[in-house]
Amino acid sequence: MHCQLIREIGQAQAGFSLDAYAYYISLERRPKKPDMFVLTALYERAITEADKRRWGGEENAESALRTFWDGYLDLLRTNEVDDSAQLQTLTRATRSVPGYGDVWAQYIRFLERTSPVDQGEDADVSESEELIPAVYDSAIAISVLNQNVEELVPVVLARAGWERRRAEKGKTEEPYTVIVQILMDGIEKVRKASPLGDPRLRLEKFFSALCTEVANMIEYALIMWEDTTKRFKASYLAWTAYTDLFIKQGMYDDARKLFRDVANKNLDWPEALWEAWISFEHVHGSLEQLEDCLDRVERARKHVNMKRAKDAEKAAYQAAQMAAEQQATNVPVTDLPVPGSRTTGQAGSTMDIDMVDADTAGVRDGDGKTKRKADDEAHADGNKRARVEPKPVGLKRVYISNPERKKERTDSDANDRELYVAGVSKLVTKDELETLFETYGKIKEVRMGLDDKGQPKGFAFVEFEQEKDALAALAANNYELKKRRIAVTLADTNRKSKTRSVGCY
Repeated sequence: MHCQLIREIGQAQAGFSLDAYAYYISLERRPKKPDMFVLTALYERAITEADKRRWGGEENAESALRTFWDGYLDLLRTNEVDDSAQLQTLTRATRSVPGYGDVWAQYIRFLERTSPVDQGEDADVSESEELIPAVYDSAIAISVLNQNVEELVPVVLARAGWERRRAEKGKTEEPYTVIVQILMDGIEKVRKASPLGDPRLRLEKFFSALCTEVANMIEYALIMWEDTTKRFKASYLAWTAYTDLFIKQGMYDDARKLFRDVANKNLDWPEALWEAWISFEHVHGSLEQLEDCLDRVERARKHVNMKRAKDAEKAAYQAAQMAAEQQATNVPVTDLPVPGSRTTGQAGSTMDIDMVDADTAGVRDGDGKTKRKADDEAHADGNKRARVEPKPVGLKRVYISNPERKKERTDSDANDRELYVAGVSKLVTKDELETLFETYGKIKEVRMGLDDKGQPKGFAFVEFEQEKDALAALAANNYELKKRRIAVTLADTNRKSKTRSVGCY
């Protein structure tokens, strides 16, 4: 009780934040035999608080709520709590976070685990045989779930896994037919949810393994992978899985032909496919076939490296253009006729302009202050600068971008602390870049270059807190990350020319 009181006080001091709940839950779960009464109360309160904050629009509240439900359900399962209590909690969880696929998957596994037939007991019809399909249908009918690949896949896998185990036990009249249909429907739903499908191809892999290792339906797997590679032409994972299927079936000539056809394709990770081909030829190829493979891979590697260099150069140019545009500042234009006027830019494109009353707004300087406010402050400090006289009432002032003048940035040394990273694999995440560069010093921000669809473009910017750390991080140039070598330079082109002379670039 003493420890509980201390934790109650700690939670109150932390404002009952969601992080505080997570912290105290982790403390209570450390013992081998945790206090179920205390933990249950903590989870219930944490879930209630997270739910309240979610509806209040708090950022990360939804994620915290899902984490609490995961932990709560795991606690009940691992401590063998009564089935009725687990079922009641699972039902509440699916209502609380209906778009969370992992909760629905746990629900399906619970029904399978507690089914008399699935446990080997005699029964004509298992309750799970009716409930699991119903739960599955309810889950995939939820729009927020069936439109999200990461939420949809776990539910389909849970249902397909249950059907597979039933088929292996002889509990179904048409073994594997139902599973094949569920997986095919699931794959189609995933591809409708996202044009990119599932990057990890989890359902496709399940389908392929089922067809080749269990159900003896190899032709179905071949057709599926052929269709998958047509849809996702840049996915190295799809192509390597396709070649693996040929290899496992002893169809070496077909595998070799596929490797040759794909070696020069624009894949998201071509190095992985090249290595798979080389390994294949070492095991199954002749000397001539191995050397032909090595020659083709080397030519493909040179082609890809040239393309990456061009892409990096283009990205650097675009970044420089963006930086130049951001350096533009605003200048006042007076004596415009009436609000709602329009003007044209240098290229003749029309743009809207904002009208500001001159008696309530002054010209803004580089620090974001109006000249009038800045002069007032200077006057108060005894500075002898001339005071800006207010303009007559009714005069209108508009601010437009002036490319001839540089903006005075509040963080004027940011360019000295920022790196440009090119040649980044599309499989690399923001967290992985942070992990790499934080070894050189404290990072302020990592910005990934994204296209219109939100997909990585192959470059990033890394801003450090200290200039010395940014200079030290130049050592990461040519570092191999996800089988690709990155190019690291200072983002400020002017700064780069200075550092070359002292050997920092």
